[in-house]
Amino acid sequence: MAQAKYIGQKVLRKEDPRLLAGKGAYVDDVHLPHTAHMALLRSPHAHARILSIETGAAASA
Repeated sequence: MAQAKYIGQKVLRKEDPRLLAGKGAYVDDVHLPHTAHMALLRSPHAHARILSIETGAAASA
């Protein structure tokens, strides 16, 4: 049976200085041309039925 070598051991985190100095790159920082964005909205009403969705603005984009 193989022993997990990281359990209970300190692990050197090489990314910390870069992230703490504000020099990290995050997915939200990447801006590519023709990139589509989306947002999710969860209903505050359990088991509610969606009767219609206005998609005109999204379709024109």
